[in-house]
Amino acid sequence: MKSQFERFIRVRLYKIVIGALLVATVICTVIYFTTNWLKIEPIMAGMVTGLIVALVKYLLDWNEHQEIETIKKLGIQRILPHRDDKIYYQRLLAGAEHDIVVLGNTALRFLDDFAHSTRTDSRALFEALGRGVQVRVLVPTPEYLPIEDRPRAEMANRRMAQIARESSNFQYRHFNHLPTHSLVKVDNECLFGPVFSFVKSKDSPTIHADADSALVVAYLQYFENEWTQASTT
Repeated sequence: MKSQFERFIRVRLYKIVIGALLVATVICTVIYFTTNWLKIEPIMAGMVTGLIVALVKYLLDWNEHQEIETIKKLGIQRILPHRDDKIYYQRLLAGAEHDIVVLGNTALRFLDDFAHSTRTDSRALFEALGRGVQVRVLVPTPEYLPIEDRPRAEMANRRMAQIARESSNFQYRHFNHLPTHSLVKVDNECLFGPVFSFVKSKDSPTIHADADSALVVAYLQYFENEWTQASTT
C-alpha cells in the first residue's frame, strides 16, 4: 500500500534530480575556476560540460514531465484496456488486510474467479474472509439488468447468500436502478470505470489508482451512498 509520503517522493523526484544537477554544476564550475591543481582542471571541465548537457535536457523535457506529474498526483498506477485479468485482481486480493469493496453488474465473474466452491486456484476471496477482511458487494436487482444477464444475477445472488451464511465478514446488497459504475477496492488499491450499455463489463477499460486519489474519492462516496440506500434482500 502506497503512503502519501511515497507518492510525494515519486512526483517530486524529477525536481529533485534537476536541483541536484544544478548544485553539482555550480560546485564543479567553482572548483574549475578556483583550483590550482592542473590535473583536476580537465576533469572538472568535462564534468561541467556533461552536467550542463544533462541539465539542459531535463529542462527541455520539463513540459512533458509536468503532464506526467499531474497524472501521478492523481494516484493513477495503470490503465487496463479490459477487466478480464484474473491474475491482476488476484494479486491484489491476496494482499488484502482490511476491506474489499465490489460494485458491478452481477459480480458472478468475480465470484467465479475468486470464490469458487471447488477450484483451489479461485479462492482468493475465501482466503481474505478467513483473514478477517471485511467484504461488501453491491449490485443491481436483476430486473434492472438486460434480460440475458438476469439468470447470471440470480445465480450470483444465490452464491452470495451462501457465502454470507458461512461468513459474517461478507455482506451484499442491491440497488434499484441501472448500473453505471464498476469498482473493486482492496485496502488502498482501487480499480474503477464506467459501465457501458451493450458492452460486457469484462471488455470495458478500468483505471487502477490509489484509493485516496481525488478521482477515486468520488467513486467511493458514490458507493457508500448507494450502500446506505440499498436493499439487503
